[in-house]
Amino acid sequence: MKQSPSSRLFVLALDDRVLAQAEGLSDKGVVPVRLVDVEAYCLALLAVKGSRQPKEYYATISPVLPMYIFDKFGVSKLFYTDADMAFWSDPAEIEAVMGDHSLMVVDHGFEPPRANVRFNVGILGYRNDTSCREFLEWWRDRCLEWCEWRTLPDGRCCDQGYLNILHDQPDRFKGVLSCLHPGVNLAPWSIGRHNVFRGSDGKLTLGKYNLICYHYHEFQMVGTDSYYPTGWKITASDRKLVYEPYFRLIQDSMAGKLWEGS
Repeated sequence: MKQSPSSRLFVLALDDRVLAQAEGLSDKGVVPVRLVDVEAYCLALLAVKGSRQPKEYYATISPVLPMYIFDKFGVSKLFYTDADMAFWSDPAEIEAVMGDHSLMVVDHGFEPPRANVRFNVGILGYRNDTSCREFLEWWRDRCLEWCEWRTLPDGRCCDQGYLNILHDQPDRFKGVLSCLHPGVNLAPWSIGRHNVFRGSDGKLTLGKYNLICYHYHEFQMVGTDSYYPTGWKITASDRKLVYEPYFRLIQDSMAGKLWEGS
């Protein structure tokens, strides 16, 4: 919201506390999405809800949420992001990268794929067209069938492993882009392949690429004054440039000061 004040941020509230927070930010472009409304939109979710761990159930919703937003709000293009993603440059650059494609995914960057899981669901781009809908409906049906929080030898991994089909059967769905921009969904597992700099304008870059969004996988606050960054190996420079600012943002958010001076 700071990087793109004119954007609308749809927040799927999975509990009442998050719903209240989202409603309190409605004047800043936040659109609260109630879980019960998404469940009413796709009643099949309720049939599996009782048999899944909460995080498995939330992952089951992944392909349903964009279809709900398309139909409820009539948007033509939508980007999903995990809650542990922070944006350090204008996300409009991601829209430019996606271009006219129907669907955008981001590769983990391991070859062969680590644990046979090729793509990460941290950020996904969707266009409200026939091809994207076809994929989302297929993905929804697979997640309703199986969405366990473990990785199987065939690459199934909660909601995420199903994305492998976009690589393994490249002609199955039309208009798919595997994003090659290194600053999109940079993460602990990929930051070691790049050098992060702070430019004269204060922005974080990877050489000629802007760091658009970073996926703070495993980040945890330890009390209010310290944090655990990740189990992945990161350099002292990356911790200073990428993690310390995020830590301060979380502190400000916890103290209710996130929007002071903005």
